[in-house]
Amino acid sequence: MISNLEKKILLFLIDGQSFSDNAIMKNFGITLENLEQIYSSLIEKGFLEPYDEFLKKNPQFSEKNSCCSGNCCNKPEYKRILVLTEKSLNLK
Repeated sequence: MISNLEKKILLFLIDGQSFSDNAIMKNFGITLENLEQIYSSLIEKGFLEPYDEFLKKNPQFSEKNSCCSGNCCNKPEYKRILVLTEKSLNLK
C-alpha cells in the first residue's frame, strides 16, 4: 500500500509535470529528505527502480560501449535517475 502523497507524486511524474526534485518539493511542500524517503519507499514497493537496474532488465536500451553497457552505471548523472515501473503506470 502506498500513501496518498506517494501516489500523488507518482501521478505527477507519470503525467510529465516534473522532471526535477526541486519541482516536486515545491509542488508538494516537502523537503529533499522527505522526497528521498518517498523515493526509497517507492523503490522498495516496486513503483520506481534505479536506472542501472532498469538497464540490467532491459539491455536493449543500453547504448553500445556506453558507461551503462555493463552491469552498473558509474556516471554520476545516471546514479540518481529513477525509472517508473509498469506497476506505477497501472495506478491510473
